[in-house]
Order: sequence, then C-alpha cells, then structure tokens
Amino acid sequence: MLLWASATATGQQSQPRVHSRIVVESGCSVGNIHLFAFAADRRIIPIGVEYDRRFKDWLHPLHIDYVAEVTPMIFLREPAEFAPDSKPLTTSRQTNYGTGLWPAGFRVYGGRQKALLPYFIAKGGFLYFGQRPLSQESAKLNFGSQIGGGVEAALNPRLSLRLGFSDFHFSNGNTAARNPGIDFMYFNAGLSWRLGKQPDQE
Repeated sequence: MLLWASATATGQQSQPRVHSRIVVESGCSVGNIHLFAFAADRRIIPIGVEYDRRFKDWLHPLHIDYVAEVTPMIFLREPAEFAPDSKPLTTSRQTNYGTGLWPAGFRVYGGRQKALLPYFIAKGGFLYFGQRPLSQESAKLNFGSQIGGGVEAALNPRLSLRLGFSDFHFSNGNTAARNPGIDFMYFNAGLSWRLGKQPDQE
C-alpha cells in the first residue's frame, strides 16, 4: 500500500514512499443490505493479516496496490435455528467459526503526499465455515468479496492507521442446493506497518 509519511517543520506528518506493508485489521458489521443477496439477521467479525505491495503509479497522484489477505478467524453470529431459506426460527444466537483467504485484490490511493489518504478497495476470495452458514442446505465453502473505501493516516514514518467501510459479501455460488448469500454493512480498522528501508534511507 502506498503511504507518504515524514515529519514537517511544524510537527505534522505526511506520508513517505512505500513499497510494501503488513496490516493487521479487524472490524464488525452493523447490519445487512440486499445488494447481491437476500439473507439477513447476521453479524460478522473477521480478524486478518493483509499484505500490500505497490503495483503501479497511475495517473499521478493516484496509486494502485496489490493486496492479499489471510483471515484466520471469522466469527459469524447467526440464529441458532434457521429455515432452509435462511430466515430465523428463534431469537437465540450461535457463533459459526470460519477462516478466509483473499488472494485477489487492489487498493487505489489518491492524494499528493498528504497525511490523510483516501482509498478505494476491492478484494475477492474464499471463506470456509465449520457449519453450513445461512441455510442447512448451503455449503461450508463460500466465495467472498469486499468493495468499499476509507482513509489512511500516518502515525509515524512506519506506522499508519486505516479506517474503512465496505460491502462484505459471501455466497456459495450455487454449488449447493440453497444459495441465500448475504451482504454486510462492514466497518473495519487496521494498523499498517511499513516494510523496507526507513524513509531517510531511500
């Protein structure tokens, strides 16, 4: 991911040239929308580690990063009992545990060496749950996407804070008898650690 971070004479921090970074991130959904799917009444909390690497400087000041993420822990809160069409049959809740892998993604940054950079993000990958999610006739293996945006702020020449919002979607792609699918309104935050040389070494 691209970030330019260096201290100015007044103590303000801008963002240094970045080649790659490691990001630890998590978030929580705040509701469901019917954008690509129709299931609802669920909440998702993923915890992941993302690797970002500069792909292209494109139409300066826009920059593109390749991004990939491993999500070792996914907590899906859903009804303890639900019908084949995903509708809840009880107010009791259960947690369905899963993992994820997002090998295909990109992030587009804008801005001219500012301490606060806006970005657009898109990721695609796979999620696997211990129990069939959304419907007893769905599949444990699902396909996921995240599309959204946010901002990233430099805390120091190495560390930055990211805040974002996206549509977090997954479904089984009609590989099972039922494919209700779901879209989450998902807020996330992450701490990004810049790899490579210090800015004054470049």
